[in-house]
Amino acid sequence: MKFSLQSVLDVRHSRLEAVELEMSRAQAARAQQAAALTALEEKRAGLLGDLHRLQNRRTLDLGALTFTRNTLTRTEREIHDQRIRLAEAEAQVERVREALIAAKQAEETLLALKEKAEEAEVREQNRLAEAEVDDLNIARAFRKTRGA
Repeated sequence: MKFSLQSVLDVRHSRLEAVELEMSRAQAARAQQAAALTALEEKRAGLLGDLHRLQNRRTLDLGALTFTRNTLTRTEREIHDQRIRLAEAEAQVERVREALIAAKQAEETLLALKEKAEEAEVREQNRLAEAEVDDLNIARAFRKTRGA
């Protein structure tokens, strides 16, 4: 006997696979945003080191100082913007995680229903087989009593 909700189970399984794929994409995007933030923070650290070296020279190079400060300011803005993008990527991962949990629960619910239906089918087949054996035993006993 085929499970009557098998098509629904198939759809739920397909949905689960799609959400799992979406989760891997969201996690990859989050990792990419985190890597970009790390690179910007490393750039800022390098610029701070450059700024420190320029300020500690015997002769100040105002052009280099101004350029480095401007680059540092621009990098700070990029870091701020990147942190926002990273937070959005993390929020997306959380949304997809919740959808993944819901999809897994929905599939597990149907799998439990399928198991119960299969168990009920097995019990019914066993009951019918036992009834058939009982009928055969009754028939044999009846024949023995009539023949004796």
